[in-house]
Amino acid sequence: MRRWEECSRCGKTGRVLFTPGVCSECLGVDVGGTCTRCGLEDRLHSGGRCERCVLTEHIGKVFNDCGDAGRAVAQRLAASPSPNPRSSLNWLEQSPTAAGR
Repeated sequence: MRRWEECSRCGKTGRVLFTPGVCSECLGVDVGGTCTRCGLEDRLHSGGRCERCVLTEHIGKVFNDCGDAGRAVAQRLAASPSPNPRSSLNWLEQSPTAAGR
């Protein structure tokens, strides 16, 4: 449930399953929740928030006081076009470099 596109049944744009993409509402399934921060319907990571929102929060904590260069890295991580922010989130949570900040 990582693709974000128009549902082939109802036409709403959102997270879809299968090919052609069908939203969870049309399928009548619960995908895990809705992010309390951004409203995205997806699997939740922690605190009722999706991976992207948790990543954005962690980036702020890790790079908050790193000056212009650190803020540039933080912006690039947060704006990553990847549909799955999990790899960046895992790095921030497990990297000795990031944890040592």
